Amino acid sequence: MDSSERKPIYIFKIDESYLFSHYFAWTDLFSALQEYYNDDEYRFKVPEDDFPWVLELLEENHYEPIRVDDIEEFTVVKEQYTSHSDILRNSVMHWNRRGYNFFVMESPHAVEETVEQGATRIEETDLALGL
Repeated sequence: MDSSERKPIYIFKIDESYLFSHYFAWTDLFSALQEYYNDDEYRFKVPEDDFPWVLELLEENHYEPIRVDDIEEFTVVKEQYTSHSDILRNSVMHWNRRGYNFFVMESPHAVEETVEQGATRIEETDLALGL
């Protein structure tokens, strides 16, 4: 299977961990990765030491892991206290600061959907990431 047939998974390096969000229909794969899954955040958080194994497992299961070095391209903001449950569902991480909710979205498609729902790309604001 060539890379054009593989399903992309965008993976974000934050501090000493790799974060990604994905629904795995294949339960054996999810079971293999379950120790990294955070039920409260709906994402996987993989320590650096374990990442090569997870990367290999994803590739063996017909995924194309794409490491994202510049998370700003995937970050959107929305004013705090506004509706954002649909945005939260497709985010890898979120936080709030200075009256805004910040979301790192799981894919370029999720960024586009979020902008259509009223969020703004962080690069179009005067806000800084501030992780």
